Amino acid sequence: MSLLLIALPPGPPAGYEFATSTDGQALAAHGSAAPALLPAAGRGVEVVALVPAGQLSWQRVTLPRGVGPGAPRLRSVLDGLLEDQLLDDAGALHFALEPGAQGGASAWVAVCDRAWLAAHLNALEGAGRTVHRIVPELPPQDGPLRLWVTGEPERAQLLMSGAGVPGGAQALPFSPGALALLPESAADTPAPELRAEPAVAALAEQAFGGTPAIETAAQRLLHASRGAWDLAQFQFAQGGRARAAKRAGALWRDFLYAPLWRPARWGLALLLLVNLIGLNVLAWRTQDELAARRAANQALLTETFPQVKVVVDAPVQMAREVANLRQATGAASARDLEPMLQAFGQLALVQQAPAAIEFTAGELHLKGVPASARLPAAHRGRRRRAAPRGRAMSLALNRPSRAAEGAADSPARRLRVAWARLAPRERRLVVLATSVVALALLWLLALSPALRTLRQAEVQRAELAAEAQRMQQLQSEAAALKALPKLGHDEAVRALEAAVKQRLGASAQMSMVGDRANVVLKQAPADALAQWLADARANARANPVEARLTRAGDNAPGAPVLWSGTLSLSLPGQ
Repeated sequence: MSLLLIALPPGPPAGYEFATSTDGQALAAHGSAAPALLPAAGRGVEVVALVPAGQLSWQRVTLPRGVGPGAPRLRSVLDGLLEDQLLDDAGALHFALEPGAQGGASAWVAVCDRAWLAAHLNALEGAGRTVHRIVPELPPQDGPLRLWVTGEPERAQLLMSGAGVPGGAQALPFSPGALALLPESAADTPAPELRAEPAVAALAEQAFGGTPAIETAAQRLLHASRGAWDLAQFQFAQGGRARAAKRAGALWRDFLYAPLWRPARWGLALLLLVNLIGLNVLAWRTQDELAARRAANQALLTETFPQVKVVVDAPVQMAREVANLRQATGAASARDLEPMLQAFGQLALVQQAPAAIEFTAGELHLKGVPASARLPAAHRGRRRRAAPRGRAMSLALNRPSRAAEGAADSPARRLRVAWARLAPRERRLVVLATSVVALALLWLLALSPALRTLRQAEVQRAELAAEAQRMQQLQSEAAALKALPKLGHDEAVRALEAAVKQRLGASAQMSMVGDRANVVLKQAPADALAQWLADARANARANPVEARLTRAGDNAPGAPVLWSGTLSLSLPGQ
């Protein structure tokens, strides 16, 4: 792969020394140019930036177990480990971990100024030379001492690395004071490896008494690019996704702060505000519409039954009042004894009559019915659906819960003082937390209730429409029941006694307990019993509320069906 090697200067972005290589082994060209005039970095060209040794410091840390390269909390761990070793705020510095570092072991960490590095990388990216790797000019190395003398005679530098060098690697001005900081070597220690640029080779030979190996700045740049170190970590990570995220972040920052985008920012804010207000207005109108439909259903109940003063569940109360009307007028409903027996008679064979009948609380139990004569599942479901059902509606207002409430008891001055004492990183965390809380409140108070109302509106409309239709049917039935002539208790008793004598004769005995009539049957014919129930409801307004009947006589096929047991009927009150 072709390489474009760029040395980052210590100062602000201006001119850059560069070198190129077609194979990564030999130099092709080198020179110095402004960012826009650097060699093109087209497809297949890797751009490598070199950080000068003087811009880096090296720190040795021991990583906790389980924390290594790529760990989600690596940056925060490094902040904690290096907090006491650095003079500058950790938030203003860039860290890079040694390649191959493992949790539980010691490792080198490269430290440099984040703003300085970001300025150069942004300048190169703006010129179309996006950096793929960032390498140090002089990383820490184990083994014998290595020395490089670089620069011009007037501004020469001494670079050194190896065992015994404080900080692993250092860049010092080439002076007698710097030479005094060289680590002392034992007698059996090999002589340090010495290299120098052509302009300062004589100074190196004079200072160290040996002939240095000549290495140009371009050659040193190429040599540094072969190392395993890559300082492009954390926010400077240079993967494909990272580059895309970086571009997106730059565009977002421009949108937030650039004066050119101020009209767009105001327009977007206004658009969001208008949509937020419109969403809530629509939700309020929808709530008013649903409330009006509920009020209409409640009004339907109170118009039909003025005695109902408190409305809790209009459909349920409507069905209950109509049921009371049916009972008072003797009208049959789908949950009464006769309709249920009629439905069974339509589906079961005559010769398969049940051995016993029990009826109570609107439920019919048949005993001794063969499995083949039982109601099919579809008919059972139809019968259940035919019965009046009360639907309990619960309206819950999901209000956002408050995790904690409290008023600040400290004056504003104390808050300002506390804010001023916070470190920049702590201020950013406070701002981030405040933003999260503000967004959460916006969602809970302004967005979530409106969206929930609109999402549930169609279902509620359909439910209220079905309830209104059902209540209108009940209203019509109630009007018809109210139009029936009233029957007194005594008249009902006499009519019921006449029906017993006429239809059942000696097979039945009747007694009165309050407004209930108890009839004891002894081998009453089924046909006569059915006719008596019809006469009792039509003439006496009697409504069966409980029945316990047992089949009597011969159970052979074709034999007449006789019933013995008790029947309890309710009559109009006195």
